[in-house]
Amino acid sequence: MDPVFTLPYSEYAVVDRFTKQLAKKHGFSIYVPASRQEKGVDFLVHNSLHNRSLRFQVKSSRSYVNDDKRSLDKGNLKYTLWFNNFRKRYSVGEAEYYVLFGLYPDYTVGTSIDAKKSFWCPLILCFPDMQMKTLLDAVLTKKERKPDRFFYVGFDSPDSVYGTRGFSSRLDLSDYLLDRQMPGIIKELTSNQGVQRDAGTAGTPDA
Repeated sequence: MDPVFTLPYSEYAVVDRFTKQLAKKHGFSIYVPASRQEKGVDFLVHNSLHNRSLRFQVKSSRSYVNDDKRSLDKGNLKYTLWFNNFRKRYSVGEAEYYVLFGLYPDYTVGTSIDAKKSFWCPLILCFPDMQMKTLLDAVLTKKERKPDRFFYVGFDSPDSVYGTRGFSSRLDLSDYLLDRQMPGIIKELTSNQGVQRDAGTAGTPDA
């Protein structure tokens, strides 16, 4: 009898998205560790034509919906994803990319929160290693300016995503949406030469 192997839904959904965008005919394969305790990597993408691999780590989120019209009229965002600040457990070089994954309800009928009138959609952000470090280093409490335990990602539309709690001002993270990072990922996996990553910054606080 073959053993049963399972993945958390967040990792499954991310791998599924990668599988749809990285075709086998172009040499791409995706591997997951046999042990769930494998440190620093949740899945690996390999390109056999160029013998290049990248390691990915996935962090998942709770989600909340702001259904208060007065709050929304003041400019607060409708959807919020809540992530643990994993800065203390982060180490440079354990993975080439970090993926932040959350599900949010897309209401297709009316404006009230009603599970029967909604379906759940994924929001996926993907940060190169050093940009992830920069983001985590910036997660601070407002008053004491000490590392915060959590940070929030908020949005009204999945095309425009912002860091909210944990940041001194609203932080535009839209460039880190997976679809916008995918061309760079493909370039790294298909280049015959090493791709130099700069330290960069995870967005720039809005004025």
